[in-house]
Order: sequence, then structure tokens, then C-alpha cells
Amino acid sequence: AAQLAVAIEVAELYRRSHEEAEVSSALARAGEELIASLDRAGLLQRICDIATEVMGCDLAWTLVREPDSGRYAVGAVAGAS
Repeated sequence: AAQLAVAIEVAELYRRSHEEAEVSSALARAGEELIASLDRAGLLQRICDIATEVMGCDLAWTLVREPDSGRYAVGAVAGAS
């Protein structure tokens, strides 16, 4: 029973580690896009695309704060039909 508990704990730690690596990879990719892109709309779209791909979600969007009004507007969307 003790060995089974240890095996389950090791499996859970491995799963968490794998998830953290995926998130880190997504953040690194987003950083690369920030550096490489001068096109704001294209950059925001790529960030949404990366989020849906890596996180396995159906929908992602980025919000952009409008400096004059302080309101947020949708900058890009991925996964919406």
C-alpha cells in the first residue's frame, strides 16, 4: 500500500511538472512573439492562438486598455466562430 501511495504521488508530481513546462513554454513563445512582432494586431492574435493551442482551451481573447478612456477593448480573439 505504501508503494502504491508513493507511485501515485510521483505520477501526480510528474503531471504537475509537465503542465508547468507547457505553461512556461507558452510564456516563452509569447515573449518571442513580443520581441519579433512590430504588428500589434498580429501580435495579439498570435498570443490568443498560442493560448488556445497550449492550454487546450476553446476560446481566448486579449484585452487592450485604451489610454484615453481607461476602458478595455477586445484586441484579438481565437477560437470564436
